[in-house]
Amino acid sequence: MRTHHEFDPQRFFAATPQTADGYGSFLGTQLDAPDALVLVAEREGDVIGYVYGGIEGMDWMSLRGPAGVLHDLVIDPSQRGSGVGRMLLDAAI
Repeated sequence: MRTHHEFDPQRFFAATPQTADGYGSFLGTQLDAPDALVLVAEREGDVIGYVYGGIEGMDWMSLRGPAGVLHDLVIDPSQRGSGVGRMLLDAAI
């Protein structure tokens, strides 16, 4: 969220000290959702990335029917370029 806000503060709201816990809690609610997917990559017990996607219904704003949507693909900056993002994307698809 911080990166999004820094990129475009008029579109994205700023993170607060509670944001990480709040978003983590939200992702936890998606684990059992029938039309959602949350996958986590870890290395030696440390989380190094995750992907969150789902199936969305009709979207009249986009003029499309049900479709798969990738909401998040986040990789720890120290792990970028290692292929973990590609592995998470492939697993989600």
